Amino acid sequence: MADVTMWEDKKVKAEFEARAKARFGELQAELASQTGVVTIEPKSGD
Repeated sequence: MADVTMWEDKKVKAEFEARAKARFGELQAELASQTGVVTIEPKSGD
């Protein structure tokens, strides 16, 4: 069964979200100069 700690523990969830946002920022910087790459930003509505 999946570990649901992340969804039940607010501190664990916040740490996960912080790491995810940091990685997303890194990827944006890496991909910014490339062409032919399609991304969908979280909560963009797309």
